[in-house]
Amino acid sequence: MCDPNHCGWMHLQGTLNTERYGRRGVLGIIKLAYKLLVNDRAKFSALLVGITFAVFLIIMMTSIFAGVLNRASATVINIGASIWVMDPSVQR
Repeated sequence: MCDPNHCGWMHLQGTLNTERYGRRGVLGIIKLAYKLLVNDRAKFSALLVGITFAVFLIIMMTSIFAGVLNRASATVINIGASIWVMDPSVQR
């Protein structure tokens, strides 16, 4: 069994706390993380490709959702009728 103080993300909680490391310590941790990420070109390229693909998928799904909403509401908007007859049990 894993100790909650030394397991997974719970171990990382508070590591960027300025009370624990001071301002210079936090900047040092961030600088070290940046160097470790940028100096490994393959890892950095994979990260950029992954983030770009994720953003592309989010934008694509948003546009599909907007298109479905436009198509679904087109009949109601373009019908041109002054009276709309519906079942009495339909709520607004």
